[in-house]
Amino acid sequence: MIKEDLSRFGNTGTYKYIRWLIPRVSSSALYGSPSRTKPGSIGKTNRLGMSLLLMVTILFSGCGGHGGGNSTSTSTSAATQITSFSFTSPAATGSINNTSNTVTLTVTPGTDVTKLTPTIAVSSGATVSPPSGTAEDFTSPVKYTVTAQDGVTTQQYTVTVIPAFLFDDFTGSIVNSGNWHIPTWVSPTDGTFVGQTQFRCTQNAPLPTTNKSNAIIALDTYNPTGSSFYGTDLISNQSFTPGQGLTVTVRAKLNAPIPAGIVGGIFLYAPPASSSTTLHDEIDFELLSSGPNQVSTNIYGNEPLGAGHPATYSYASGSVTDYHTYQIRWLPNQVSWYIDGTLIRAVTTQSPIPAGPMYVHLNIWVPGSDFSTAYSPNLLWASSPGADQTFSMSVDSVTIQ
Repeated sequence: MIKEDLSRFGNTGTYKYIRWLIPRVSSSALYGSPSRTKPGSIGKTNRLGMSLLLMVTILFSGCGGHGGGNSTSTSTSAATQITSFSFTSPAATGSINNTSNTVTLTVTPGTDVTKLTPTIAVSSGATVSPPSGTAEDFTSPVKYTVTAQDGVTTQQYTVTVIPAFLFDDFTGSIVNSGNWHIPTWVSPTDGTFVGQTQFRCTQNAPLPTTNKSNAIIALDTYNPTGSSFYGTDLISNQSFTPGQGLTVTVRAKLNAPIPAGIVGGIFLYAPPASSSTTLHDEIDFELLSSGPNQVSTNIYGNEPLGAGHPATYSYASGSVTDYHTYQIRWLPNQVSWYIDGTLIRAVTTQSPIPAGPMYVHLNIWVPGSDFSTAYSPNLLWASSPGADQTFSMSVDSVTIQ
């Protein structure tokens, strides 16, 4: 009963309460008087004093901290998540899916995946097997088991490592010529002039520069080679086919401020086989400054240049001037478009799915009035260097796997 009542008091209150419970007893009553006690015996008052002291000791040992109670509870976590998975070398990009319990990583081309050492972080108090820091052969998917802090709950993850066909995060001062090129001018109908834009060509321009590990795909309103806009078309050196499936992932944005009337292109493309035909293959993302809250997609499967099969989608958040991750998944029987990991479009009919091979293009240009959703009559090219304005698209990384 005392302990229950004392729970209403802190340490100070408990002390006052004990003083109220215990009558004042003189020191002689507590410890006895030699004149009243036989040698080797404890007097009646001594026994009373010691009993009271024992009671006080029990009371204080039974009181916890301020607020009372000496009960403590120990709980253990059942969380079993992998929270990060990386390699010190090589650099890897990818994702952890805690719904499907998978980790998918892409490493640079040419990486030896037979002996990679991961650094793994898991839920607080949990452990993972094989442990972090243990070299593994990732030629095939590797299973990892996370055991929760409670020692009972477990979850198995499947980790897949995929060497990329191409990975570029643009760390140099200019774009890597081992991965990319710009076109060489051959004739007025060679595809180096699009809409109102002449693309930079090898005869008179270098590869694009980089800034803060971004490739800068630039458009100038003044063209030193003629009367038009002066754009950039960066093209992969390697061409690609779908095989069992190809994924192109690009993180990019149009740089603000930017006027209406400009197109930033992220796409796969195979030009017409000859000047006598316009049949070609193409899978597009197009960032339109005229519609900054939307992105345009298109596809051509051995079809003429022209309208194609366009479809426009709104961003879930942000706009063309914010970084987004654009992804094209190209299968023999399906093409899918993703933004920031979310599926926005899929084409499953055999036509117009391209057969390939195709090159990856990153470009910026100004269309004519025939591309009505992207065109702006207010954007005009400059007639002198002093009137030049530069607009651009930043590309943070490209992964093809």
